Amino acid sequence: MAKGKFLTDEERDTIRSLAANGIPLRTIAAAVKRSLEACQRVVSTPAKNQPQKHQGSPQSVTEREKRQIIKSVSVGTLSAAKVKEKLQLACVIKAVDWLKYRKINATPALTKRHKEARVRWAEEMVLFNGIEWCQMVFSNEKKWNLNGPDGM
Repeated sequence: MAKGKFLTDEERDTIRSLAANGIPLRTIAAAVKRSLEACQRVVSTPAKNQPQKHQGSPQSVTEREKRQIIKSVSVGTLSAAKVKEKLQLACVIKAVDWLKYRKINATPALTKRHKEARVRWAEEMVLFNGIEWCQMVFSNEKKWNLNGPDGM
């Protein structure tokens, strides 16, 4: 927990500008009327508007190469090693092996209007009596042939 009041943005800016001019921290702390430790923390922590440094090793595959990998994999059935060989990438196979196969639906998703129409149809079908249900034929066949076998 903080012992005193929090530093304002103006105080932080003042401390940073005085430290940038080479004034000792003890003098800055006396001028701002804050503790030496608070001034040290402000100077040692980076400002919020400064870009943060990226940690870790740099990416071995560029964004352009990622797009090329996705394009070549989506066209055909290639292994990671063959994709690397085809695109002549200078990286290890693990850098190419991050994609997972996922089947895309062949039909578009049902809209709200379609769902409401299905519910309406189901409500109408509930009211049918037994005779009409016996005469109803449900099928997903595309071709009906009532004359006998087809093509024989």
